[in-house]
Amino acid sequence: ADAGSMPLPNLRELHLGRCELGDKAAAAIGRAIATPGSFAELTLLSLGQNKIGDEGCDSLAEALAANGAAPKLVGLYLGRNQIADGGARALASTLATTKNGIALHAVPCVPSLRQVHLFGNPGITAVGRAAMDGASTARGGGKYPAVTVDFE
Repeated sequence: ADAGSMPLPNLRELHLGRCELGDKAAAAIGRAIATPGSFAELTLLSLGQNKIGDEGCDSLAEALAANGAAPKLVGLYLGRNQIADGGARALASTLATTKNGIALHAVPCVPSLRQVHLFGNPGITAVGRAAMDGASTARGGGKYPAVTVDFE
């Protein structure tokens, strides 16, 4: 069965580190998360050391941008994967409410998110770091707390 067909509304933490999931599994997890109510209590998503690249990171970012997706998510762990600048920029566009003064979202996607761990992704250069740093502070003009992004 596809992960999107298995709602887990009471699940608080999902730890799938070191499972060699890859991009396709990350996309399936993203589809499941994007289904409103299916992960209503999820506070931690840990997908470290899974060979997830930009494609999988893009899928997760798109899922987190869905209305009602993981509304209580506080921590997102994507360390030691194969994410590069493209994936970091996708996450950044999901996190920010504004870009260059232009409103992207009235309310940040996943307003409860406080930590994103991206350490051990050597493909994230200064470009991806700058996108994430900018997005972490551009959350509702200070109305929503900044997201701490860990690159090391």
